[in-house]
Amino acid sequence: NTVKKGKIILHDLGDAKNVERFRKGQKVNIKIDRKRRLQITLHHTGVHLINACAREVLGNHIWQAGAYKDEKKGQIDITHYKRLTDDELYKIERLANQYIREELKIRIKEMTRTEAEQKYGMRIYQGGAVPGRRLRIVSIGEIDHEACGGTHHNIDNLGRLGFLKITGRENVKDGVERIIFKCGDEAVRYVQQREEMLKETARELSIPENQLKETVLKFFDEWKERGKLIDKLLERIASAEVEDILKEYEKQKRPILKVLDVSREILIKIAQRINRSDTDVEVILINKQKDLVCA
Repeated sequence: NTVKKGKIILHDLGDAKNVERFRKGQKVNIKIDRKRRLQITLHHTGVHLINACAREVLGNHIWQAGAYKDEKKGQIDITHYKRLTDDELYKIERLANQYIREELKIRIKEMTRTEAEQKYGMRIYQGGAVPGRRLRIVSIGEIDHEACGGTHHNIDNLGRLGFLKITGRENVKDGVERIIFKCGDEAVRYVQQREEMLKETARELSIPENQLKETVLKFFDEWKERGKLIDKLLERIASAEVEDILKEYEKQKRPILKVLDVSREILIKIAQRINRSDTDVEVILINKQKDLVCA
């Protein structure tokens, strides 16, 4: 982490073992993890891009309500009066990738606050208030202009993002929707992982991938039908057990304790049927899994 105190930039080295070896006035070389920094830069630029595309797809009421980015993903919270639909997310994603293919220029320019506000309006404050008399304006073509002090270096056009993939959405609170996405290598890795999951599923079912949806729906329908059949059988089993319990009570005229080789669900069904019967009988039912039901 880095913290700016006046004109001095402080580097927080955390629990680094070398901290105690430093001495006052010593010069230190600090090396940036460029691969990680570049991936964060892609996601940070992706936040600006998603914001602009959401505004174009959903309307000018869209405003950034929060953001997060690291080397694994980026996410942006936007103001919107209803839940985002899959179709809306697809449109935002397609538009973002269209702008990436067009390689819109990314420009970083310092301007006075008055000059920036007069030229671009108050939308430059998407990320919140920015201190100082001069602002660092990050522009993506003509679709987005924001006052931002974050990392956008090393990429001069959107083409460097390569590919943007929206991976999810969340409802943060009423009126605020979160869009989660990945750019560059992380986006490709995500798509490959999803593709491999589909391939593994198809292999397990011994079917071609293009038949996966049809087969899963078929299995689901069969599973529902079997569930209905099982429910009917459970009702018959429960009915037979209730008859035996009531007959046993008529002979003994005392509370019944029974250990049955049935599931918890059947124990409950038996208890419910006994409760609905006209016989005033007390029953304790136990199965081999030690589930216990009283009725």
